Amino acid sequence: MIHIEVQSDKDTDFPRRMYVYNYRIFDKQYRPVTSLAILADEVSSWRPAGYTSEQWGCKINFEFPMVKIMDYADDAAGWVNKTIYTKPDCLRGGKENAICNKCRENRDRKRQR
Repeated sequence: MIHIEVQSDKDTDFPRRMYVYNYRIFDKQYRPVTSLAILADEVSSWRPAGYTSEQWGCKINFEFPMVKIMDYADDAAGWVNKTIYTKPDCLRGGKENAICNKCRENRDRKRQR
């Protein structure tokens, strides 16, 4: 089972909630659960990756992988720019349903195969 949680705001209760959702899924499905946090907030220093609780010698240490979307912002912008500027004109907002010669040649080549 995979549990993916997307969080768009800093929330100090988020790590505990990740733990709760993980064990609730396990309790219901009785299967191992992998939890992943995707953080879409704008606070670069907030990077929760686990929940710990301890009382009277009983300890819970729940760790989960975390991805911070803002860490990939430059890569995503580069990918978008590269994709937009390497497409033929007909795919970059030219006339609707128009097809340029390069696209037509590629289409015809594929049909011949």
